[in-house]
Amino acid sequence: LLRKGLFEPDTRLGKAIAAIHTPFDAFERASEAVATGNLKVFAEIGREFARFLATVPAEARPDSPALRAFVKEFRSGPPPDGQDYLKEAFTHYQQQRQEADRAAQAAWVLLANLKIGLHEQTRLQPQIAAAVEAPLVTAAELGVRLLRALFPRAHQWAGRAHRPLVFLIGWLAKKLHQAAITLTRETVTKAMMVLKLPHLVLSLGENLAAPVPPVFIDNPHAPLQALVKLYDPCAPGSSNCGAQDWCDLPQRMHYILHLFRALAEESALFARPFTAEQVAKFRAGIVPDGEL
Repeated sequence: LLRKGLFEPDTRLGKAIAAIHTPFDAFERASEAVATGNLKVFAEIGREFARFLATVPAEARPDSPALRAFVKEFRSGPPPDGQDYLKEAFTHYQQQRQEADRAAQAAWVLLANLKIGLHEQTRLQPQIAAAVEAPLVTAAELGVRLLRALFPRAHQWAGRAHRPLVFLIGWLAKKLHQAAITLTRETVTKAMMVLKLPHLVLSLGENLAAPVPPVFIDNPHAPLQALVKLYDPCAPGSSNCGAQDWCDLPQRMHYILHLFRALAEESALFARPFTAEQVAKFRAGIVPDGEL
């Protein structure tokens, strides 16, 4: 297939493949969509964390004027347009500041992190879907597209010959198109969805074989347990959290829940991500050398 021009748009086979969209053209879209999504996340959440730390004192109670003024700036409603999860998340961060019990502190922080994750994953659903899916079209539209890719002058053919070929080729192309989308989702999830941390590299399509920290085992924190049951109804560590289809929000949240919970107390994640020299270069608009 490679020799016959599978990836070459100038060949007849290459034109046909490009016309129906297959997993092979998804990788460039995936990279662009993930980059766009990351920028949206950092632009929103980075600003809010900075605003929170600058305007809400650690000693302020959850019902204090400072916190009320802070959360008032968020848009009401669910994501993608509303920011209710962010209101709740930053309230939880403030609640943990008032806690003396270590298990309660850990539970409030994990709950806040998960709600921020849920907000962003819901908000980024269009980018994530765009990463692996070509626009769905009707069989007739696919037939026209594929017929013109194979035979550029096909539109000049008489209607008696053109219409039957359009529907026949379109029906076949539609079947291939749907199979390609399924394969694309699974391929991108396994091949591209990789998370690099300071001490390990994780494949988001595989189970996270990491123990649950003792602080979360039998933790009675009701608000946290309610959210956990939505995305991981099984006992901690007893279910495979690897995502087969990263386009599926519940599968993403299942993995994220395991990830956030398992690494909640990982010391490597609390270290400064960049050196002072790297930060200085960032501020100067320069991408620094070294580990990023």
